[in-house]
Amino acid sequence: MRRRTSGGHGFAQRRALMTGWTWALLLLAVALLAGLGAWFRLRGRGGAEVRDRGSSPMLVFPVSGGSGGGGPARPSSDRRPAEQRGTGGPPPRKAAVGIPATRNPPPPAPARPPSASTPVPPEHDGTLQLLPGWLERLAGDGAPDEIRFVRVPGSPPEITLGRQPGPEFRHVQLRSPSVSRLHARLCLGESGWTIRNESATNPTLVNGTPIDSASGDVPLDEGDRIDMGDISFRFHGQRTDHSLPSRSGWHTDQGPRAVNQDAVLVRRLPDGRELGAVCDGMGSHEAGGRASHAALEALVGTLDGGGSLEEGVAAAQAAVLHVAAGETYREGVGTTLVAVLREGSSYRVVNVGDSRAYRFHADELTQISRDHSFVEESVASGRMTVEEALRSPLRHAVTRSIGESPASEAEYFGPFPTRRGEILLLSSDGLHGVLGATDIAHILQSGLPVPDLPRRLVKAALDAGTRDNVAVAVLSFHDAGG
Repeated sequence: MRRRTSGGHGFAQRRALMTGWTWALLLLAVALLAGLGAWFRLRGRGGAEVRDRGSSPMLVFPVSGGSGGGGPARPSSDRRPAEQRGTGGPPPRKAAVGIPATRNPPPPAPARPPSASTPVPPEHDGTLQLLPGWLERLAGDGAPDEIRFVRVPGSPPEITLGRQPGPEFRHVQLRSPSVSRLHARLCLGESGWTIRNESATNPTLVNGTPIDSASGDVPLDEGDRIDMGDISFRFHGQRTDHSLPSRSGWHTDQGPRAVNQDAVLVRRLPDGRELGAVCDGMGSHEAGGRASHAALEALVGTLDGGGSLEEGVAAAQAAVLHVAAGETYREGVGTTLVAVLREGSSYRVVNVGDSRAYRFHADELTQISRDHSFVEESVASGRMTVEEALRSPLRHAVTRSIGESPASEAEYFGPFPTRRGEILLLSSDGLHGVLGATDIAHILQSGLPVPDLPRRLVKAALDAGTRDNVAVAVLSFHDAGG
């Protein structure tokens, strides 16, 4: 009887021990499953989520019509180094990008494509530029209705099309079994867009004529029909000589700051004029960024309508005053502005504040604009030496700005004749505050393609320890007439 009792007690102990181990194993399994779920969610924040957005692995925007234009670059809130931003790894080195548009986007409506009133989405490092030309789908259900081309400074302007998924903003996925995995490649050069067949088995047809991989780059003209399998497009975009995207670029980075208050753009206006501009906002973090973007959008909107540079500056002034009126602390809300407007074979520069315009020609860098700053005016009047100005705690204090100074205080330079090989550089003080003229000139004469120069200049400023946002725009001229 005791043995039984004792044996029953031992069995109960063993059963309790087994039950405890069972619960421990169950809890361990739950913890492992939770950890794996978190790991997969983190991995899913990259291309996987993007691929679920529509018929292409790229951002989908509805297109309202017209060719549009590149708007001011939106500052990025990503604090990582520029080389680590983008789709989770190194960013695509300057690619032309297709932005497909859906016919019936579900509510809520997606964002519009970049325009003068719609800055570029912040997750793309503030560098996307809408390029001339687009594709209109004529037949086939495996492609977006429209594909717009966007440039990301860092690599040649080109876009691939095919059945396989591809890099965001560099590839359009065509979901049709009649299309090859990698079917065709479009490239923007100095004479306009060309197309090349990349498939070894399926040709690409241009106006009914097949081109194969041995045909090389075939020029595209307005209205050309492009067939890839059962999907057909109409190409829109006149061929141009020395198009602006091939000889210009911009880039901005928030640097060590929590937010980016700079805004920057380069674009061709509807009447053929060319505009480059940089704004450096002031005030609270949010107000400064709103002021710089409002100024740039007002400037572009006025010039888009055929207005003069003076009218554009007046519109920028009114826009910033409107922003300041809605701020609790409106004192000090404003922005610098430096812009270049090219008309035919000449250009003019306007400046308010301490953002700068430089001219680089024949290996010589010349500052066109004049800083509206306390130290600049003190040096000019003899109250301060250059050495004292460099050490002054007021070296970043501006005496004029859009929003705080009358528009009539803007300073204009030119007109200057365009010269072959000349480069114009616009920058916020995050660049020229840490890089001297020799450093800047060394980069400009390095032999890099012009579209790559802004990113290289910004990187040099970051490496030099800039404590501010950095914005750079670069334009070059091929000949005196454009």
